[in-house]
Amino acid sequence: MRSFILSLILLAAVVAQGYDVPALTSPVIDEVGFISGQAAQALRQKLQQVYANDNIQVQVYITSSLQDLTIEEAAIKIFDKWQLGKEKTDQGVLFLIAPNQKKLRIEVGRGLEGDIPDVIAKRIIADTVAPYLKNQDNDMGVMQGVAGILHYAKASGGGAPPAQVTGERAGFGRNMIGIIVFILWLLLFVFRGGGGRRGSLLGAAAGFALGRGMGGGGGFGGGGGGGWGGGGGSSGGGGSSGGW
Repeated sequence: MRSFILSLILLAAVVAQGYDVPALTSPVIDEVGFISGQAAQALRQKLQQVYANDNIQVQVYITSSLQDLTIEEAAIKIFDKWQLGKEKTDQGVLFLIAPNQKKLRIEVGRGLEGDIPDVIAKRIIADTVAPYLKNQDNDMGVMQGVAGILHYAKASGGGAPPAQVTGERAGFGRNMIGIIVFILWLLLFVFRGGGGRRGSLLGAAAGFALGRGMGGGGGFGGGGGGGWGGGGGSSGGGGSSGGW
């Protein structure tokens, strides 16, 4: 009987341990090389800048394994461990990607639940991120996902949701965007010898720049210095999940 009770205690300890959360060392942690080094570095600079300027802490974590948990369970454990966002404002967001399970989760801190409600988080995943990942355009998917999060969080890299543009003006805007992206791609191909991954990254960077143009704010440059760690924030379980 004593050995049985001891076994139950040990089992409870293992279950309580739950998820082996890595140390929080960077705004972008990619355990599987899911995105290019260029994309990861651009995101790090941007997210450091946003945190320094707006106290909004967005964390990208691309995990090698969910360790037998659902992505919702893993996200809560990771968020609680890292304590994303400042303690009194709770303006943290975890963008969790599990490539081996093809699962996504945007976990939203309590202080941003009004700006990024569940329906908006779902829309970012389903309409923005998943289509790119289905086409194996990982850089574009992750960077546009971050752009969407910042956009609705009203960070310096996002801003308020853009007003709808219709009719002739909308058509002109789409044409101009296509022309600009094509010219940028062509210049990159000529001067750097082409390459699909580079073209993908440029497209993502252009998309991010266009996204901030709708709401105002800085680009990928700049970036805050110093260390990176949680500020005592918490999540109430808000957000959404999806896959591709």
